Amino acid sequence: MVFYGKDIFHFDDRHSAYLQGGLFVAVGAGSLAAGFLSGGKIEYGLIPLGMAGLTVFSALLSHTGFGIGAFSWSLGLLGFFGGLYNVPVNAIIQHRPDADNKGKVIATAALLSWIGILLGAFKFEVRQIGRRCCPDISVPTQAPSSYGVRVCIGTKMSFPL
Repeated sequence: MVFYGKDIFHFDDRHSAYLQGGLFVAVGAGSLAAGFLSGGKIEYGLIPLGMAGLTVFSALLSHTGFGIGAFSWSLGLLGFFGGLYNVPVNAIIQHRPDADNKGKVIATAALLSWIGILLGAFKFEVRQIGRRCCPDISVPTQAPSSYGVRVCIGTKMSFPL
């Protein structure tokens, strides 16, 4: 996000940090909303709603040509739906495994999340190198994540990723 702010909007470090801060506040607001909407229990219905919001706003953010206002709103809503998604998924990951495997499941979920983050950073760097080498070629953007993997681990579902 810092690079996007610098490369696309030509922000300095301080204004790029505002984008990150806004995203973090939005994730917190989404998490708070998930806590209120769940009413003290794990609300499975928030997972598809959060994932749908993540999908829609990730797709919107993958397109260039946004002004700073539309980009900021889309980024904020992406964060909100991310918080709405993460709270029930993390609750499932912490609640469902038996006591003997709980630590292993939580550690595996964290590891898979970090692998998704590293793959995203790697993909970003490859795309940046490609843009410098071949600026005339446009490649569609897809946001790699570990969300599907985390749902599989937390709920013991299996589907192709």
